Amino acid sequence: MDTDWIHHEQRLSIIHQKCFPEKIPYITLEFIYINKNSEVVETSVEKLPINSNTTCLSKELLISIIHNHKKNNSTSHNYILKDTLLFHLPIQPEVLPSFLDHTFNCSTFVKTFPIIEDIVLTPSIFIFHPVNTLFFVYCEQDTFAEKQLKSALKTENSSGGGSRITKRVRIKLPRNTRRTTSAD
Repeated sequence: MDTDWIHHEQRLSIIHQKCFPEKIPYITLEFIYINKNSEVVETSVEKLPINSNTTCLSKELLISIIHNHKKNNSTSHNYILKDTLLFHLPIQPEVLPSFLDHTFNCSTFVKTFPIIEDIVLTPSIFIFHPVNTLFFVYCEQDTFAEKQLKSALKTENSSGGGSRITKRVRIKLPRNTRRTTSAD
């Protein structure tokens, strides 16, 4: 573990000579909770290790992450996922000098995922791995009390003895559903 930072520094010292995109070993997950007054009330950050055999965050994994970070702050309010944003820098080595000269528009590196779907993480240069982040934005919403369903068959005063009315429904079907025609 002590040699990891040495290896990282050595790679940084020769970045101008050779620098190739690599699979991302982890991605930072940031959870942002916004109340009804549009104020950020809480944030939390995690690192999600990514298997070296995959370049994709599956829909199932994302649903699990979203469900595990959903918050209820009281019985009448809860936080619902409103947006998922990916900040990812898949810059190729040949365009690195122009990126460093600030000629790139940073908004081109943010992608919104309004619907839960698989997220593909393309390889990037190792110096950008720490800034690749997946943001989950939760907004506070009122929960409405669920209405009690009432039976269509019973009324409140039909539970006591009293008279009961039974309704019968009869369905009359035609006896011959197929007609045979004779070809003469």
